[in-house]
Amino acid sequence: MCHVAFGIAEAYWEYRLKPWDMAAGVLIVEEAGGAVSCMDGGKFSVFDRSVLVSNGVLHAKLLERIGPATERLKNKGIDFSLWYKPENYRTDI
Repeated sequence: MCHVAFGIAEAYWEYRLKPWDMAAGVLIVEEAGGAVSCMDGGKFSVFDRSVLVSNGVLHAKLLERIGPATERLKNKGIDFSLWYKPENYRTDI
């Protein structure tokens, strides 16, 4: 993710990361002006199972390209829901 923030890479995506795997990288990408979402295009939460980060310019195109594959994974039973969300924890701020 830091390579995206620094401009070395244009995008990064991954599935099955834990919150501690993503928290710092997501913050760094956002602070550098990049875009962050779930692989299905939903608003990102650190408790999500998937992440897509980009330089921001490519984000919509990447979502368009990986959308069909993400849907196929969901249809095969791959779970893209939250890992765990502590009670009363707000992710809509």
